[in-house]
Amino acid sequence: MDTNLLIGTDPELFSIRDGRIVPAIQLLGDDRDVELPWGRAYADGAAIEFMTPPSDSVDQIVYQIGSNIRKLVNEFGPLSVQSCAPIDLNDIAASKGKGRGDMTILGCAPDVRVYHWTEMPIRPDPTKYPFRSVGAHIHLGLPGAEYLDGITFRQFVTAFMDAIIGTSFAIIGNDEHSRRRHTLYGLSGTVRYTNYGVEYRTTPALAIRDPHIAEATFGTAYTITQWIITYWEDQRQDYSALLSVLGGVDGMQEVQQAIDSGDITRCDHLRNEVLGRMCTEYYFSDYYILDLFNYRLPVVSSSNDPDFTVEW
Repeated sequence: MDTNLLIGTDPELFSIRDGRIVPAIQLLGDDRDVELPWGRAYADGAAIEFMTPPSDSVDQIVYQIGSNIRKLVNEFGPLSVQSCAPIDLNDIAASKGKGRGDMTILGCAPDVRVYHWTEMPIRPDPTKYPFRSVGAHIHLGLPGAEYLDGITFRQFVTAFMDAIIGTSFAIIGNDEHSRRRHTLYGLSGTVRYTNYGVEYRTTPALAIRDPHIAEATFGTAYTITQWIITYWEDQRQDYSALLSVLGGVDGMQEVQQAIDSGDITRCDHLRNEVLGRMCTEYYFSDYYILDLFNYRLPVVSSSNDPDFTVEW
């Protein structure tokens, strides 16, 4: 399936010093950029962020992520993909007006949710909210104008991402930090519509903890989107065919509710249902998807807690 599809990401990471999260401004200053093998890193509130160039290859996007992370680890030491971390309110106040490291602002461009029956949560006062979150958003560059005409096709892409990737990370990230992130970020169906396609924003930074989960995540996103494009074209651009594979509106609602409530048993059942219908309707390789379904976070041997330290 040659669809000229492009994929990229803009992951955020926390820096760790002496066992605690260090705000990016303390490492990068107000507006310092760090040259990376693929692009630049910069402060984004409390986190260090970089953006990969778009690629039509899963292997290439994973290579880009790994090369950049290794450079950051060499310069700043250990990095963490803990989904949400406490930040001292004094550090937040001191960052006011300090460029991209300003933590008195939560987010930049607004997110939206594709499901008309849901709403974005109301964000708290950032000067009084002592937590910050990180994600690894998936950017999809769709291959033609017909996919960018209105938002319907991109809504379906997002619904399939939720059904396979969103449910999987509800299972993988079943920890207190991920649940706290979900009070503001990473809810089902969270996107930004772009001039090239869609930015799927449900995905946590856990997606880039190591090469195995990164390959599984971005390979799954690429495979799913290729499948949607091919199947939709085969069905003469009939959206009802895509809706049927998702289990109708009821199926979409079930996925949304399972992700947002953290119901991992329901998430596992629903993702397998949707994958089964996809395989029945149109054969494709589910190699990456099965790797994602089988991934589990390593644990710290001394405490059996999830190990969020990046390992590349």
